[in-house]
Amino acid sequence: TLEKVDYKENKTKELVVAEFLKNPNKGFYLASNNGVGKTTLVTSLANIYYENYKKRTLFVFWPDFIEKTKRFDYNHQNVEYINKVKNAKRLIIDDLGQESITQWARDDILHSIISFRLEKQLPTFITSNYLISDLENIYTFRKSESKKTKSIISKIQMLSKEFILSGEDLRKRSVNE
Repeated sequence: TLEKVDYKENKTKELVVAEFLKNPNKGFYLASNNGVGKTTLVTSLANIYYENYKKRTLFVFWPDFIEKTKRFDYNHQNVEYINKVKNAKRLIIDDLGQESITQWARDDILHSIISFRLEKQLPTFITSNYLISDLENIYTFRKSESKKTKSIISKIQMLSKEFILSGEDLRKRSVNE
């Protein structure tokens, strides 16, 4: 719940909550170091949305999603799994940039999902340890591929408003208490 998020102690988190309450269908891209509370914040907002509208948000831990799709052959089961994420009415992509980054994951999975969601204007919330501007370095393997990566970045920027969270690693604080 939102009570568990220290959003009143953090101006950016407070701004995210205010923006969400004003327009719950506008996606966010939350970037910060580990443990600042990105995932807790975005899942709390998804819970508020469910309480208010009785509509669910699909949560996808991105590194696991990529691993699971790799294990399937490119068959009906894999396509169905990817389409479930593409078509989710509301989606949280957690920990973008932490997956095993390959051309296949970038082009066939990430790009296709982001492109589809932008085309359909489906609310998408992304958490990452990387700023959107850092994604070009992460997802570009060769200079000739930078246009592909820039296309993904542009679509993410259209789909989700970026917020950069600062603060201490809350996991360390809870261990020390």
